Amino acid sequence: MPGLMTPTIPFALMAGLGEMGRMNRLVSPLYGGAIRLETIVTDLPLALDKPIDFGLQEFCRGCKKCARACPANAISMDFFRELSGKRVVTELRLILQEENPVAAIRRLNDFDLLKVIHPSIKLDKVLMATLNSAKEALAWHDLLFLDESYNRWIVYFLVLIRNCKPDISKEICRRFELKPEEEKMLCSERFRADKCVFWLERNLPVSASVIYRKLNGFKTELILFMMAVAKKKAVKKSISHYFTDLCRTQLSLRGRDLKKMGLKPGPAYRQVMEAVLDARLDGTLKSKKDEIEFARRLVAEQQAIPGPG
Repeated sequence: MPGLMTPTIPFALMAGLGEMGRMNRLVSPLYGGAIRLETIVTDLPLALDKPIDFGLQEFCRGCKKCARACPANAISMDFFRELSGKRVVTELRLILQEENPVAAIRRLNDFDLLKVIHPSIKLDKVLMATLNSAKEALAWHDLLFLDESYNRWIVYFLVLIRNCKPDISKEICRRFELKPEEEKMLCSERFRADKCVFWLERNLPVSASVIYRKLNGFKTELILFMMAVAKKKAVKKSISHYFTDLCRTQLSLRGRDLKKMGLKPGPAYRQVMEAVLDARLDGTLKSKKDEIEFARRLVAEQQAIPGPG
């Protein structure tokens, strides 16, 4: 086809002719990097080849001969060291915000670039499995078509730094100049979320009201993080039940209803409302009439308690 322009290097990579070298050229395991590529477009029913890995990425990380020999210093030895934390996290956001960033994270690991987050982060089988689990959790959430926004990249970032201790997490957040609310999620709420998952894995099954009390207050990013790191199906199911049903439960009972029952404003209002909500979550109350009757019994019990003095 005259005039047809084809991306020869990507096609060659997919065809398994070689790997991408540090000098941004295709390197063949047989002929090295001094090769020229040509493309033939055909509709013949040919067998498909696959990309190959003959160890070039690992070799390039240690060799760096081309970077040292380049007279214009166009091949960086370790260019991320020269970038600001804000610039690095901007690039990471773009990667992690993609619909499927797991492949890009694997590629960053191939080039030994996950260390720009922190040297302790290693892409082992456990981390890969958790990243894929995060991908599934995000896909599940998006299929709910909820009218709410959340940051996809934070969910993946939470997974990537999950094993980092609090002091390291704070160091990462400050180096990347993250917003206070982002730092709070990554450096404090993440640990509370991990403890919550651990508790659920140890104590399920529990009532719906207990699940609600444990998960209420966590932002969407942390709920999805917990779904990603949970190992037991029962825990994932409980978190899903909370997010799709329990957290949207609303009472018909109002404060004015309690006032009509003779309850004086104060801490007792909250105690009664929380008890009614728990009963509603657990399915023992079905209507506003049920809520009022249940609240009336609670108020009577409150009023029967003798006051101080």
